[in-house]
Amino acid sequence: HNFVTGICAGLPEGVHVIAAFQLHRFVEGRFVAEPGVADPGDGWLTDLSAGADGSLWMAFERGVVKRLRAGQITTYLPTNDPNARGGTVLEDAQGNVWLSRRSGLFRLQDEQFVRVLSKEDNNRLGAVLSLGTDREGSLWLGLEAEGLARLRRTQFSTLTVEDGLPEDSMRSVFQDSRGDLWIGAVNSLAVWSQGRVTSYRELNGVPIGTVTGLAEDREGVVWIGAAGQILKFKE
Repeated sequence: HNFVTGICAGLPEGVHVIAAFQLHRFVEGRFVAEPGVADPGDGWLTDLSAGADGSLWMAFERGVVKRLRAGQITTYLPTNDPNARGGTVLEDAQGNVWLSRRSGLFRLQDEQFVRVLSKEDNNRLGAVLSLGTDREGSLWLGLEAEGLARLRRTQFSTLTVEDGLPEDSMRSVFQDSRGDLWIGAVNSLAVWSQGRVTSYRELNGVPIGTVTGLAEDREGVVWIGAAGQILKFKE
């Protein structure tokens, strides 16, 4: 069963996905496994992100982060953190590379991932399970049980079911080229556009399930990774 846990669609090489915890690339209408990115001690591949310079950032189950660029892999070892497991990785528009784990939020500085949230903020937000960014430079955090948090110039704001989200357990968040915010949750997909939230629990009569990956390709198609299926949305 190929459970999809991540999608990256912003690179010239095309769409990459994590299926069955391994890297695949969309080639001539089908997904082909891309071997050679994981070492025996890395564990499962857990997330992907595109870099502005064509890099593919990858996070692994046992805390390692890797950067694949022009066929070369750079490895960033986990910090001295007993909870440095899995996580999601994101490069924002300013070139900052972020990493979220259950133990907190980290940013790449001097070739190391450094914790950026205080213990108080970490306790208030809970586990951060996904990351996204927007045109204004905000960092969006998909939270395990508290909806979405938006970090803008060190200030936090939140979106929850009280603001129209279908649920408070978030698994993915992504802003498309039109400025709409796509939000993947445990049993639904939501689109936040011009202050309004539209929610979907099924597409074409099929339950969506958990939405674990969202990305937009160079033709403006939004790719949605939802449990064992990959959906494509084009206006």
